[in-house]
Amino acid sequence: MATRPLEGAFGYKGPRKPHALTAYLAHDFANATAWDDLQAVLRAKGYELAARGGGLILQTTEGERLCTVVEIGQPSSRLMKRFGVPFPGHACPRAPATRDNGFCPSDRKPPWKN
Repeated sequence: MATRPLEGAFGYKGPRKPHALTAYLAHDFANATAWDDLQAVLRAKGYELAARGGGLILQTTEGERLCTVVEIGQPSSRLMKRFGVPFPGHACPRAPATRDNGFCPSDRKPPWKN
């Protein structure tokens, strides 16, 4: 987990606005290989993902809501497709069909396609 220069020094906690967060976290989102990998990198910088309503938000590790992942150009649907599973603890009807999450196209239709 690489940190940026002066990260955490002098009380700096990173950007809080979506526009700045987009650039600040783009590398971390692009290089993550799984949800736990992404969460670990984000937490090292003072952020984390959390399920809210029908989507995901980015918040500080203290629980301050900053924005949705869509606002920073990282739609949860694209992340789910890339990681192959929904966000842990978040039941989403747009989850990709896999044997791991109980839905496999060859076994049966997902309940939202009845």
